[in-house]
Amino acid sequence: MKRILTALLLFIFPLVNRAQWKVGINGGASLNRYTVQQPYELWFDKYSWGTAIGVYGQYNITKYIGVRTEVNLTQKNNRFRLFNDITHYKTTNNYLHLPVMATNTIHLGKWMFIFNYGIYGAYWLSSSASSDYDISDFKGINNEYDNRVDFGLVGGIEAGLQLSNNLELLFETRCYYSTLSTKKEVKGIKYPEYNTTFVFMPSICYTF
Repeated sequence: MKRILTALLLFIFPLVNRAQWKVGINGGASLNRYTVQQPYELWFDKYSWGTAIGVYGQYNITKYIGVRTEVNLTQKNNRFRLFNDITHYKTTNNYLHLPVMATNTIHLGKWMFIFNYGIYGAYWLSSSASSDYDISDFKGINNEYDNRVDFGLVGGIEAGLQLSNNLELLFETRCYYSTLSTKKEVKGIKYPEYNTTFVFMPSICYTF
């Protein structure tokens, strides 16, 4: 038993000893899919563009395995259309995201490919609308009907280039899959509406 423990310690210590911290910033475009129940889905565009920006920290346990936490602002926008195919209005929805992900890295010389996967929590900060029509009755977030808390799964793939010993340039494609409806159940009536958000963003990070 002692020999097994000794062997495990001898294996783990060099891995932990090589652990590194990374900090970085990222930003880019978000593409949100707003899923609603029929027949209302006929009134919505399936996808709507927005923006995303954030900062993150990553702890690399080994050269290949790490843990990443992040704080970012991500827009989950949607567009409502009339039957004559004229855009009625667009809502801009700003969310504060807190993803926690495991990372697996494959190194190919100066190039690297990173797989990120985990969970996220989010809070719906604000909502605004724009339209060619009169939308003076738009009130933004309605706390009685709107669910401001979001939670779900997150995963992404990154391709990166080692610019120097401490600097990396990366590009990530990421998906946030919400498991909570944006609408509350009110008086026994359910209006399930969900966001699935794709993010495309370059990032730069520094390794300590």
